[in-house]
Amino acid sequence: MAVELNHTIVPAHDPQASAQFLADILGLPVDPPVAHFTPVTLANGVSLDFDHHDHVDEHHYAFQLSEEEFDGHRRRRRGRTRLTIPSKGVRSWQ
Repeated sequence: MAVELNHTIVPAHDPQASAQFLADILGLPVDPPVAHFTPVTLANGVSLDFDHHDHVDEHHYAFQLSEEEFDGHRRRRRGRTRLTIPSKGVRSWQ
């Protein structure tokens, strides 16, 4: 069996609002809750499981997408996220 990332916990003060914010930017649905997690599942099947934490440290998440997808996401982001364009020419959201 090949090793694949299944999910990661995303700490948030308000998991539902944070998951909805990211889902809106990426054009994805927020999945039904699983226990106390609010998941957003990416196209490759990896879920970002938002969980309540009183203290939230900075984390880095990068998403790879096509030019067309990038343009659509840029229109949806409303200036609330940071955009990085690495030297490799691949655009990614952070």
